[in-house]
Amino acid sequence: MRSELEVLFRNDVVLVRLMALQANEVSPKHYHTQLLESVICVDGKIMAFTSEKVAPVVLAPGQSVSFPPLQVHWLENNGDSTAKYVLTQSGGAYDFCEVEG
Repeated sequence: MRSELEVLFRNDVVLVRLMALQANEVSPKHYHTQLLESVICVDGKIMAFTSEKVAPVVLAPGQSVSFPPLQVHWLENNGDSTAKYVLTQSGGAYDFCEVEG
């Protein structure tokens, strides 16, 4: 299961966390109504998907991707070991709207 390893920074408008995806793990498909969410790969490779019909973005350490409010997105770790990433969320009230399928 996707896990929070550490909160790096938190205030009224920004939350920054170190997160992990286990080998072959897929995060839930979801969106946020107000938040801009950014993922910065720290270790391993992470595939970032959106609901649009485009190829996933493959993130290696140091690479990033951002998801604007209302964009359905999810992450996958197809590797054999844990992948770590920094997750930043900013711009509004936190919510997590899971999408079926």
